[in-house]
Amino acid sequence: MIALFLMPVLVFTWIFSVLKKERDLKKVLPKEIRVSKIISTYEKIGLGEGCGITIYKISPHTIGQINKQGLDFF
Repeated sequence: MIALFLMPVLVFTWIFSVLKKERDLKKVLPKEIRVSKIISTYEKIGLGEGCGITIYKISPHTIGQINKQGLDFF
């Protein structure tokens, strides 16, 4: 009985945490760089240190702006 109640709560919590993490990863980019999605992310956190990498798929709008402006976009 408790499992029937607990399962939806755990699923909702997991979905919420995934969406929050994705939003936070997109916030680190300048607002001019629009992202379609996050392709992959990896984090390694140790005691007092951490390292990570995120691969983004740039939106067609941003690609068009880069093609139009060249290096001045950056």
